[in-house]
Amino acid sequence: MRSAAIPCSGGSSVQASEPLLGKLQIAVEACGNLSSTSACQQVRTIAAQIKQQPGYPSASHLCKEEIAELQALLTLFKEQDAVPTELIASGWDVQQACSPFRL
Repeated sequence: MRSAAIPCSGGSSVQASEPLLGKLQIAVEACGNLSSTSACQQVRTIAAQIKQQPGYPSASHLCKEEIAELQALLTLFKEQDAVPTELIASGWDVQQACSPFRL
């Protein structure tokens, strides 16, 4: 099981260079912490937008896998089969795996 205790420092620099990834992380945290339906839908929308970016086809297998895992966790979270910490940790995994590709 992953640890959700990942520091938020440096998040603004990530958000500045990768706006969709920054928006994704904010939405993931809102979805996980508030269980907000609109925030969770925003995560789905932003993940789909990331997959439409020109750099996505050349992104690493790990990046693509982390996005797919986040999308799967959203479904589990909606069905209450995943906890907020898992969802938030998955969002951070996407950040780490995908930020080199400027998505």
